[in-house]
Amino acid sequence: MTALSRPPSTIPSGKPDLAVANFNSGNVSVLLGRGEGSFRAAVNYGAGSAPYALGGGDFNGDGKPDLAVANKFSSDISVLLCSCVPPELEIAVAPGNSAVTVSWPSPLSGFVFQSTASLSTTDWQPAAGTMRTNNGRLEATVPLNQSKRYFRLRKQAD
Repeated sequence: MTALSRPPSTIPSGKPDLAVANFNSGNVSVLLGRGEGSFRAAVNYGAGSAPYALGGGDFNGDGKPDLAVANKFSSDISVLLCSCVPPELEIAVAPGNSAVTVSWPSPLSGFVFQSTASLSTTDWQPAAGTMRTNNGRLEATVPLNQSKRYFRLRKQAD
């Protein structure tokens, strides 16, 4: 098993991507999904001698999608490790008279919206409020019935 020096830079965006083993050219094409059924232009990565089968998974335990490529003539497997940068989290805040609404992209999973009364403590609790999906975003609407609250969106450990 070899890790290639130039692994794919796919971004775990929650949108399905496509990988194609190119048997005759000795590479793998990665096409990033746009989220509506189409894909961006292919980017090719060297993958060994006659790649013919692909498998996906987190092979090095870093939480990013990697790609394993079975090579027919060299009887080995190449592993393309994801060198991706996590997507920037776009958080929107919409204050109202009696509540504040915080929203973020809905494909991002594993996050919890929390609040605390003081930044000097570690007492973060799930924020009390209403959660819903609106135009592809998760929204948390929290009543402003306390004098001071701090909020955070935290990625949960696996």
